[in-house]
Amino acid sequence: MAIQRNQDINVWGSNKKFKKITVLFNHKTSQTETNSEGIWKVTMSKMKAEGPFEMNIISGKQSIHINNILIGDVWICSGQSNMEFMVKDSDNATEEIAIANDLHSNYQQLF
Repeated sequence: MAIQRNQDINVWGSNKKFKKITVLFNHKTSQTETNSEGIWKVTMSKMKAEGPFEMNIISGKQSIHINNILIGDVWICSGQSNMEFMVKDSDNATEEIAIANDLHSNYQQLF
């Protein structure tokens, strides 16, 4: 599993109504209780890029164990024919590059 770094970490699920839920992750513990529909959610604080970690979700005698969790940058890419298309070749490339706030500082040197 990959989790985005420097963003709150939401963990959620379902169980029977009004059951205590404990989430253990990276030496941190969050607890909550399922609502009247059996839904629960905890939000854990932001973490820097690192790992791998393990997460345990516990409710009574039930538990879910997830291992090999990494925290870092998560990129979602799709397609095949457009994967090699460079931003510099797109419409309004100069303007788009100028206003982007997530580019490497020496982007121009890369191209």
